[in-house]
Amino acid sequence: MPLARREPCGCGQHGHGGTAAGAHAAAAPTPRQHHFWDCAVAKAVVAHFNAHNPGPAPISQAQLWLVQAPPGFQQRVWDVVVMAALAATEHGRVRLRGMTRATAALGIQTAAAAAPEAAVAGAVEAEPDLDVIPPTQLTPPQPGVNPVELACARAVADFWSRLMQFAQLGVPQKGWDGVDATHPSWWW
Repeated sequence: MPLARREPCGCGQHGHGGTAAGAHAAAAPTPRQHHFWDCAVAKAVVAHFNAHNPGPAPISQAQLWLVQAPPGFQQRVWDVVVMAALAATEHGRVRLRGMTRATAALGIQTAAAAAPEAAVAGAVEAEPDLDVIPPTQLTPPQPGVNPVELACARAVADFWSRLMQFAQLGVPQKGWDGVDATHPSWWW
């Protein structure tokens, strides 16, 4: 994420100018900490993994971020799981950002129809950056659908999709011969 272009997360939990507790609150987490661990989208992927994890303990942030296989997991398998989880988290966040920007853009268009002079000035400043988010991802959710819940569901589905795509490739020969039927392979 470029330092010069930080913007609030679509989940509403980070980057909105501080917390309700004000100066007494703890320091805000870094964008990376939020986006890949504290964000609702990241939490959904991690919670889904933990719910299906045959291991005794939930995965830690270090195990995910540093690609350190938990006890009982082979490192090769863990590499695939972590890459799928991180990519799915980013996919969900991009979708959430697209939905919130599309909703904001839709609001700008509605305001422009009601008050053309005032809305034109606001639309120039708040227009979505189409170079950053592909147009296919700038779709507002259906009325009554919570964008955060939808992004979480899409991220979890993307996680499973990535694991299934890897499994459909077949087991690579080199280095994977140690992964046998006793390995906790709940995803294939």
